[in-house]
Amino acid sequence: LNWSLGTSTPSRPSAMYMGLFVDAPSSDASTGTEVSAGDYLRAPFTFASTITGTTYPTSTIVYNQATSSWGTVVCAGIFDAQTNGNLIAYKNLSASLSIDSGDIPLFLSSSFICSLTSTYNSASLEWVFAIGSPTKPNSVYVGLMTAAPSSYTNTGTEVQTVPAYSRLSCSFSSASTGYVFPTSQKVWNMATASWGTVVAVGI
Repeated sequence: LNWSLGTSTPSRPSAMYMGLFVDAPSSDASTGTEVSAGDYLRAPFTFASTITGTTYPTSTIVYNQATSSWGTVVCAGIFDAQTNGNLIAYKNLSASLSIDSGDIPLFLSSSFICSLTSTYNSASLEWVFAIGSPTKPNSVYVGLMTAAPSSYTNTGTEVQTVPAYSRLSCSFSSASTGYVFPTSQKVWNMATASWGTVVAVGI
């Protein structure tokens, strides 16, 4: 969020690793229980380049062979380091997975599809997941929409053909808990003609 909305320039992850949890986290890795037995290591992988705001691993994610029971895995998490590091994202599995001694866990690339729904969603994904060299936004503006976008490729309908309307420059607070908000109230020009019915806001 800090990178996408221009609030700061945080350190960018340089590699991705998939971790497994027997108790799902609720915010960061400290709130869940990661597998810690039987030759377990987070599995390294890379994400495919994205132009549509959606990305996925470039190949099957394969773990070490379990030398003892790993328990029942209920969640997978994306980290920026093979040990310690930061939990970038996590998702509960559609079905729990019991891993016993001798098993070699793996996940097909199509099992993990990641997406964001923001104006800079492709660049944000590429930055977070260490894909290429995306360009950081220099300025951020807030616009009003009379038809909301349904996806990154469908940009909806913005109020832009009526007098007095223009997007507003916007600065955001720094994100420390996964949330940001504008640093000041946003007030548009007085409408001199109908702007229609606003149903969404775009950044």
